[in-house]
Amino acid sequence: MDWEKMIGNLEAWVKKQYTFLFDDVQFYKLGYAFYTDALKINVQKAVKKIKNPFLVIRGSKDAIIQQPQADMVKKLNKKASVEILERMGHRIDDIEMFKKLISLTVNWIDAHGK
Repeated sequence: MDWEKMIGNLEAWVKKQYTFLFDDVQFYKLGYAFYTDALKINVQKAVKKIKNPFLVIRGSKDAIIQQPQADMVKKLNKKASVEILERMGHRIDDIEMFKKLISLTVNWIDAHGK
């Protein structure tokens, strides 16, 4: 993940202990501990270990889970399904978007659940 591109100057983040991220829908306040915790996780290794089918859902306006990360998950593990909800950010604040998310999830479980 390119933290400098995502949140800007890392030194300023360390100094203030938080930064803001905007994903075309809303702002997110990220504590510096989020960054230090993320450095401890090897996402690629963890994704490769998953044995069961799993679903990754991201919003088309999501600045936190960006398309390259979703594509990476799919490439690393053929059990992954990646779906994109148009006009959604990282959070769901709209009841219609929530209904789409539930429908997508239920349909995926019906198709992949055992």
